[in-house]
Amino acid sequence: MNFSLIKNSLSLTSIFFFIYACSASSLYENFKNDNIDLPVIKNYDDNKIKIVNLNKKNLNLDNKITLQGFKNKNLNTKKLVIKNSKIFILTYDLKISAFDKSNGSLISTTNINYEKNEDDIVTSFLYFEDSFIVALKSGTIIKSDIYGEILWIFKSKKILNTKISIFDDKIILLYSDEVKGISISDGSFRWSHTYDDIPVYQSIGGQYVNFINLFYFILPNNKIGSIDLNLGVKNNSNFVNMPLISNINNTNDKIHIYDNYLVYLDEGRQLYTYDIFINDFVIFNKNITKPFSSIFFNNSLIIKQGNYLWAINLINGKTFWLLNNEDLSDNSKIIGITNINEDILIFFDNGDILTINNKKIVNIDNFDQGKISSIFFDKENYILYLKNGKIVIY
Repeated sequence: MNFSLIKNSLSLTSIFFFIYACSASSLYENFKNDNIDLPVIKNYDDNKIKIVNLNKKNLNLDNKITLQGFKNKNLNTKKLVIKNSKIFILTYDLKISAFDKSNGSLISTTNINYEKNEDDIVTSFLYFEDSFIVALKSGTIIKSDIYGEILWIFKSKKILNTKISIFDDKIILLYSDEVKGISISDGSFRWSHTYDDIPVYQSIGGQYVNFINLFYFILPNNKIGSIDLNLGVKNNSNFVNMPLISNINNTNDKIHIYDNYLVYLDEGRQLYTYDIFINDFVIFNKNITKPFSSIFFNNSLIIKQGNYLWAINLINGKTFWLLNNEDLSDNSKIIGITNINEDILIFFDNGDILTINNKKIVNIDNFDQGKISSIFFDKENYILYLKNGKIVIY
């Protein structure tokens, strides 16, 4: 393998034709090669990406199970719960299937006795204190016990694309133009706030992050806000007045929290970092290359273009590293990132697993499972949702 760390942007000029885009607010100047935008780095950061919550469990590619006889018909939804020795899956027709964690075999199937519209889909499936919380796109929330018996039902006429969140004794719901809190014990109404705007037809749902009791979000209609979840009231700050590029599409927007820093990537190319403690921005409207794919990881934003990876410090805008490897597929997209001890593992939709240590690519492996729709992590497992509908757990 040909591993390299690009330490001086001027060395690239002999290989690529470059075009300078002069802007005092830019983090870099662009050059183009075969329709791939890459940065010319102005400032490197000598520090490393922060590693928190050290995961000491190694990824063993030989130790895996496939859930037997199951295919997921809703690839965009995390509908899997791992509890003790069982894996629970909620199917599109509201059947709870329990699988043996040791071998993936089916143990039992239980119905949630609720007649939903055939076109309605599950958007969330969560475990909470020996019960399940199910959210449907139609806006309906169902709480059942582990045997499928319904405990309560909450209904709304608004579309619910965003995954639900649980905070203390409340379930937080992000509808297209409204944030609502309901009781987790009985489904009763607690509070709501409406944010009127034009519909965003290309939205894939809202996003949110928590900082202690402060709930920051972007709604599917592109409205930004913050709510104090202890009081159920709006939290006014400079962050909620942040200007956005577009009021039509937020599919490339990302929101992230690291320590007391709240980070927003608008349209995949305008970077904002807001310090919650001082109620001000430390990075404001900084232009970065629009990525083929990108992901936040602790205090960094990692961008992929072709077979290049670029890591930006979210606090000062400097570059941790710019790496390239010709064995990394040009068209693969980043779908997940974690760490094992000091190794950073980046996962791609073609199954590639890239390991970075001390600002160097040290290994590229592959799951050999075909195309991957998404990947999730818990304390002990790597959960793969494959494009063919299967679920594989390492």
